[in-house]
Amino acid sequence: MAEDTLLRERLRRALPDMHHGSPDLERVGRRARVLIVRRVASIAIAVALGCVLIAVPLMQLSHLGEATPSPAAPIEEPALSFDEAPGWYTERSEAVNFGSPSVWASTVPFAGSDLAGDSPTIGYPDATIEGLPRDGILIVASDVVESRNPMPPDPRFPDEPLRLGEPQENYEGLRPGTSLALAGARVNGRFVNVAAYFGSTNVPNEILRRANEQLRRLVVAPLPAPTEQLDDFGIQMEVPDAWNRLLYSYGGGSVELRAGTTPITAVADTIPGRKDMDPDDVAVALSESFAVQDRFEPVEGNITLRAEDLCPSCEVLDGGSPPPPGHALYARSFSVGNRRFLLYAEFGSSPVAEEDLASVNGILATLRIEASGSLEPSDPGATPTTLPPGPSLTASMGEAFRYQGLELDVPAGWSAVAAPLDQPAVAPVVAAFGSWQLPAGGACAPEIALASLPDDGALAWIAEHPSPSNRGDYIDFSFWRHDRTHQPMRWECGNAAPSRMDLWQTEDGRFLEVHVAFGPHATAERIAEVESLLDSLRSTS
Repeated sequence: MAEDTLLRERLRRALPDMHHGSPDLERVGRRARVLIVRRVASIAIAVALGCVLIAVPLMQLSHLGEATPSPAAPIEEPALSFDEAPGWYTERSEAVNFGSPSVWASTVPFAGSDLAGDSPTIGYPDATIEGLPRDGILIVASDVVESRNPMPPDPRFPDEPLRLGEPQENYEGLRPGTSLALAGARVNGRFVNVAAYFGSTNVPNEILRRANEQLRRLVVAPLPAPTEQLDDFGIQMEVPDAWNRLLYSYGGGSVELRAGTTPITAVADTIPGRKDMDPDDVAVALSESFAVQDRFEPVEGNITLRAEDLCPSCEVLDGGSPPPPGHALYARSFSVGNRRFLLYAEFGSSPVAEEDLASVNGILATLRIEASGSLEPSDPGATPTTLPPGPSLTASMGEAFRYQGLELDVPAGWSAVAAPLDQPAVAPVVAAFGSWQLPAGGACAPEIALASLPDDGALAWIAEHPSPSNRGDYIDFSFWRHDRTHQPMRWECGNAAPSRMDLWQTEDGRFLEVHVAFGPHATAERIAEVESLLDSLRSTS
């Protein structure tokens, strides 16, 4: 995948897929507004920060300090506010999920739906923006990143006063006849992003001047005294004194943690030190996920990286490429209570000695995560069901498989099993397909087959969701082409081996969750068989 995993999650939650049949265009436009702002500024820094990895000499891993970090003081609130001014209405929005703490200022009263939190894009004044008169102005200022650790500079946020650029009308999602101006700066140590909406495309100088005057009334609270401890946002980890480290939140408490010895000179660095890693270097990253579909493997106790977590095709936080030649990358997904995380460790040499992996796990043994409850249901209100028995076959020369209104062409030598689960499930598995004679059985995924996946084998299965809460994440499956670089994860359902997941919506409105798992020595021919199988999917209902 060429885009950052966490970035993709945030964009998908902000903007439904445009391939859906009969989309709610008003909702698309409103959600696209968040995409506009973050694509230009906030997301730019999220990509930069989300891809940062720091090289760490393994010989220093043994110098882990034994002192327990003191509790971190909470970040002061409010971070942003507007001074009162005649003719302006102001409101403050707290961070919600993928959003950032923000303040709003408008020359017109805010819509009741925005104040009640009923906006299609939670935490954004969609309705007020839609109703702006020709001379109206609405400003949204956001505190993009929260951290108590010293933050390196970023060229997207210069240390200078905030000032709006010229309004433009060619942004995706803008209501016709309106325009948008942007600004970004580092103020009192905070990365502040500003979007100003205007009710016309030809904004008079007087109106732009009025907007900049209001922007000068923005009060940015100074950051509290910085700390070197990694202890905030319900995350704590001990690191050696010599390490550089960074723990920050991109809105709503979504946490990113980096630690190492290579200096973090700029948050714009994609992966600092990656190309220059010595054989005894390692890079570690922990990233929190808010995606509804990411029902990762629940873990209790210490988090460790195992030999089976080696993933040569993975991309660290989807930085754009797999590990360079001579490097080894470990990737693991997991959940603790109601929180979900992606964990990576990249080594400067391959293969990795057992003692080196153990050294990294010694650092991870100090990781503490505060969480409560459990993962939210993917299909709220749905009742577990069992599908009726269906066909099972082994294709001798390629054979059509039909069940529950779905049809696929099974490659020669592959087996197919309809309704393979032996227990009711909220999203029952319609069918499983394997490159060997796969066994049936499982609670919410074909776990028995997954546990017996051959080294050179492949397993695919299709589950159907009756009423998913994240419908905007499902794409039209006719646009799908299998990409083997999709991040393999261990899921709550089916964690015997990592699998890649896609979410599809059929032409007749069915929501399918499609998984593919490859053995570590799957050949290109095997991968092509999976592509052929899934490309042949058609709905017959």
